[in-house]
Amino acid sequence: MSDKRTDSPPILHPPRIADLEPPPYNDNTVRPLPELLADVGVGIRSLENRLLITFESWTTKNVGDSYEWYMGDRRFPVAWGEIVAGEETQRRYQLSVLREHVPLGIVYPCYGLVRRNGSGTESTSEEETWFLKDTRPGGVDQDPGLPYHSALVLHLPEDLSGSDAVLDPERARDGVLITIDHYPDAFVGDTIELYWNGRLVELQLDADQAEGLTPIEVFVPWEVIELGGSGLLTIRFRIYDLVLNFSGEVQQWSQVVNLNSNLDPDALMRPHFLVDGTDNNNVDFDQYAESHFELEVVAPTRLPNGSPTPAGTQIVATIVGTREDKTKVTIPLPAFAARPGRSAYTTVENSILEDLINGSMQISYTLQFPLGTEIGYSQSLSVTVFGTVSNMPAVEIEENEGGLIDPTVPYLKVNFPAFVPYSPNYPVTLRFEAHRPGGGLVFYEQTQQAGDPPPPTRFRIVTPANFAQFVGLGPIDVFYRVNDGVNTIQEADVLTVRESEHLIVEIGERRADLPAPHIEGVDENGNLDPADVIFQVNVTLPYTFQRGDTVVWRWVGSGVGGNTGDTINVVVGGEISFPVDRNYVDVNNNGSIRLSYSLIRGNTTLRSETLDVTVGKAIGELLRPEVLEASRDPDQLRPESATTGATIEVSFLNMSPSDRILAVFSGVPGIGTYEETKNGNTSRTVHFDVPSEVVGANILSEGRQIPVQYFVLRGTRRIPSPILDLLLLPLTTLPIPTIEGHDNPVLVISQLTGRERTLINIWPFIHRFQRMWMRYEGIYDDGADYIEDTYSENLVTPEGESQGIMPPTPPDLRRLKDGMPLFIDFWASFDRSTNKANAVHFRRRTYTIQALSGDLPHPFINGTTDTGPNVTVDPLPIQHNTTATVRYDGMSSQDFITLYWFFADGTSYSTSQNGLDGGTVVFNLTSAKVLHHSVNSTVCLKYSVVSRGVAAQRPSQVQTVKVNTIPATDLPQPLINSIIDGGTLNLGSFTGDAKASVDKWPLSDKDQLGWMILSSDGIEDLLVMEGELISATEAANGLRDKAVLRSWLDRVANNSQITLSFYVAYNGIDDQSRAVEFPKTTYTVVESKPLIIDTSTMYLNGWHFNSTGALQIADFPGAALTRQPASGTPPYYYSIRPQNSPVAVVDANGNVRSKSNGTTRVYVRDSASQEVSYPVTVSNCWYVVILAGDKYPFGHHNFSERVQPPYTQIPEDKWPSIYTAYGQVPIRWSGGIQPAWITPVVQGGRSKTYNMYTGVSQSAGVNENIRYALAVLPSISSGN
Repeated sequence: MSDKRTDSPPILHPPRIADLEPPPYNDNTVRPLPELLADVGVGIRSLENRLLITFESWTTKNVGDSYEWYMGDRRFPVAWGEIVAGEETQRRYQLSVLREHVPLGIVYPCYGLVRRNGSGTESTSEEETWFLKDTRPGGVDQDPGLPYHSALVLHLPEDLSGSDAVLDPERARDGVLITIDHYPDAFVGDTIELYWNGRLVELQLDADQAEGLTPIEVFVPWEVIELGGSGLLTIRFRIYDLVLNFSGEVQQWSQVVNLNSNLDPDALMRPHFLVDGTDNNNVDFDQYAESHFELEVVAPTRLPNGSPTPAGTQIVATIVGTREDKTKVTIPLPAFAARPGRSAYTTVENSILEDLINGSMQISYTLQFPLGTEIGYSQSLSVTVFGTVSNMPAVEIEENEGGLIDPTVPYLKVNFPAFVPYSPNYPVTLRFEAHRPGGGLVFYEQTQQAGDPPPPTRFRIVTPANFAQFVGLGPIDVFYRVNDGVNTIQEADVLTVRESEHLIVEIGERRADLPAPHIEGVDENGNLDPADVIFQVNVTLPYTFQRGDTVVWRWVGSGVGGNTGDTINVVVGGEISFPVDRNYVDVNNNGSIRLSYSLIRGNTTLRSETLDVTVGKAIGELLRPEVLEASRDPDQLRPESATTGATIEVSFLNMSPSDRILAVFSGVPGIGTYEETKNGNTSRTVHFDVPSEVVGANILSEGRQIPVQYFVLRGTRRIPSPILDLLLLPLTTLPIPTIEGHDNPVLVISQLTGRERTLINIWPFIHRFQRMWMRYEGIYDDGADYIEDTYSENLVTPEGESQGIMPPTPPDLRRLKDGMPLFIDFWASFDRSTNKANAVHFRRRTYTIQALSGDLPHPFINGTTDTGPNVTVDPLPIQHNTTATVRYDGMSSQDFITLYWFFADGTSYSTSQNGLDGGTVVFNLTSAKVLHHSVNSTVCLKYSVVSRGVAAQRPSQVQTVKVNTIPATDLPQPLINSIIDGGTLNLGSFTGDAKASVDKWPLSDKDQLGWMILSSDGIEDLLVMEGELISATEAANGLRDKAVLRSWLDRVANNSQITLSFYVAYNGIDDQSRAVEFPKTTYTVVESKPLIIDTSTMYLNGWHFNSTGALQIADFPGAALTRQPASGTPPYYYSIRPQNSPVAVVDANGNVRSKSNGTTRVYVRDSASQEVSYPVTVSNCWYVVILAGDKYPFGHHNFSERVQPPYTQIPEDKWPSIYTAYGQVPIRWSGGIQPAWITPVVQGGRSKTYNMYTGVSQSAGVNENIRYALAVLPSISSGN
């Protein structure tokens, strides 16, 4: 070794602690194996697919921790895994060691290691010795078709081997030594299980026996032989090794060897076991499961004591069964009558043998007479039963199509087949597992009791939360395990947990290569109406398939039992069509169907697009949703209308109570978005209440566009409605910051006490989590800018939410410059963000600073007797002479006086003139129209004086003037279409929009603001004007032709009242609540739509018959038509003019019936007194007449004599319609005349007649005593 030194730091390995407890493990192992000095024994059941190693959760676990399993090599793990995000809360982690990486035999060391992410700290389990073996005693059966294992052979002693050999008591007391041939894959510790007529004898092989150096001999002692009893004995064996690998993959047992035993001379002859009438002591239950099993007993004529067998003796048979797991069961059979000297039979139920598969049964009987008193007992018969105990087919996943599952499905429905072993009480574990590179295993398990057998199908539901972890991982093994709770070997503590066949699937994105399938009858909305399906529905796969293709199609329904599908092997190329039973439509009614198919061609699989179909009554056209508080055309929502929330109305014609309807108000994500799902109803209208705070979270200064939509949910489909693109308007009713006690436009600094607060009242939609900003801006007395932010991103807080915002007023306001403005601004973020750009700017407060104390008296407005500092004035008396007086001592004509009028919004007007030596100056302000902008507000007046020789201005004190509002009696009413208050607004009297107007009002002026609002119960308000600037023309002449939307008026209920309101903000402040309200106007809206009806000529030309004596009960074809208005105001009234000798009649429903040939006119009038008419032309109308013959006293000649023009025969083909119109006796006449001829046709000396009493048309001889004939004459109205 070199002694050369280096400065490199030593390599520090992370600390390792052997603290993994319990150590990683594999289920169903044997612990320990003292025979081999091993800690764990692993058999075939743990190695068949892979070796599964389970790690229990460890301490300080995190994402990124790795876990590894070592076997016989400390350098390289045979499998490893890593915790990924989402797995950190699992209780167990598993590794899958590929079969080719598993060493066999004695393996040391075997241990697990955990390496923690970040720190690198390692934890290991204690190192163990494992013994792994994958061979079976006896090896692979070389002749698996036999009902036994061909390599397992036993031999009886030579003296008992002959066909006539009998084991008597003397020989039995010596015991029987049975020799077993050496078998393949013998191993030390193998256990021979020899059954002597159902009695177990065991032998464990030593090393010499395993190597074949010494014979394998099993000694059966007298004690066992005695228990085996007399009769035909059954002897067989099987083998298991130290790790519980049993002999045989197919057959575990050796061939049965039979031996006759006669240990009891008093025992009666043994019974016989019959299978379909044939003696059989070695039953293959797989072959004979449906056969008839019987027990045959021949009772002796004399009993062993020499007495005859009594008549009426009963046979009581007993079966003592030994199951495969060595548990025993005793089954007494019902007593049956003995037939001494002859055969008697009783049935053995098939379920008894099914329970004893791979076991045996000992059958014996007693003779009893009377029943309950034993008079004889039999030898026993041993019968072996073998067959398939375990039959566990793979599960079916309904969403699986050709091995692929769509990850977007709402759940997986896993259907279980019928399986064996089965009991309702067995725990059954469903398991999904997928392999990661290195051996990491992703798994999901769900354990439940097996439950009732099918039908119906047993199934489990796996939710996306559980199967999402498998998306994109590649092949997934899906299988189940059945635990029957029974130990494989007594005291070995290894349970018999059987595993099913595996289903291999993948969960991943479906890449569509083929077009979607078609279902006949699906409408344009993707809906299939069961009412349109007759017995079956046709499906087409629209792709050109080739011979040899395999096509898998899946029909996945949302209803119970709604799934179906099949595999089609293509024989003839082309598209494929096939029927699906309508049951799979009906069970999915009011749900959905997802239909798709996959094409498997060689090693290539192509998949189709998925057809999503709703099932139920056709949805038809979906109307857009409406927000009841919003206007229409344009679609706008004023926040002030939704302070208690907004209402989404969903209505469509074909709504069903089973429909699920999802309404979505898509504003700011999260707090500004509302979703709710409700059921449909029979009224076909559903309302959704959007909370006010959701509406409020979307308020912006510029407004916000909010999509409103609903979806009809049928099964997995979401059918969208048209979108209502709703504009949420800005909020206008916002408070204005006001310094406490100073709500006038002039802020007198000397009046500040230093304890004031600036108040912002509670605003609509205020919320404690909104953010706010507040700023003061002005000019310091030294000319520097003054800016102070008292809030910046501050929370409103619960106190502010309930009481308003009240920060202290800054003391620096005392340092502001006289005469300069002070601005106070406030913002609030309704969306609760910290982004000021999204915040809403409230109304700005503007003050004019008066920092200098006024040494001159205040001016005073004229028009009021009060001249103090605070006065009130009515505006109308002074509108034509608005003046203010300035008076102070020492005024001279050299003084220059400037008068200021400060408006409520902080702006001002000023005018100047020279003083007068008398000490009083009057300023005329009429032409300046200051009063026009001061009505219903508070203003301030002050002046300043510049005197000759004095550099500084001398300010006055301030007079505060409250200008009253104008009485309503002096204001005009707004009108619609110039209709006076209380009138009727008839919508049928005009087309298009209505027009609103307001006459010129007192003190009107340009730049005032106007609001005009229409309201009615059950409908949102219509804003005709909203804070609209008044133009100079409108101020001079009043408002004209303001559009009142027809679309809004059409939605007002008929005969409902509407109210028209008008407001003016004289001071120009955009706040309707402070505007002057004008007298309201009310109207009654009448929805008299134009009366429209088809005015073309109505032709009634069907053959019509007017009877003289019968009541008409139905119409003749073509002789009556109904015509009703397409528009108008119901109810409607119909009449015929002229009414004398009418050509037609009309009833209350507009049904017109012919009466006489000619023309007339039908008049239609509606409830709004509108009237229209249309012409009617009637032809082919007839009167019936009875004609008496003059030339002949009787006979058919009278018909030919009298029925001459203008009379004519009743056409033969009209008689059915005559009976329909007039009933059983359609034609009657007076005078007791009967019957009458009705046709000129004579056949065989006979012709047809009509009987007026019975209404019957019948044949009569031409010479009958009948004189009269029936005919018709054209019916002509006297008015034509």
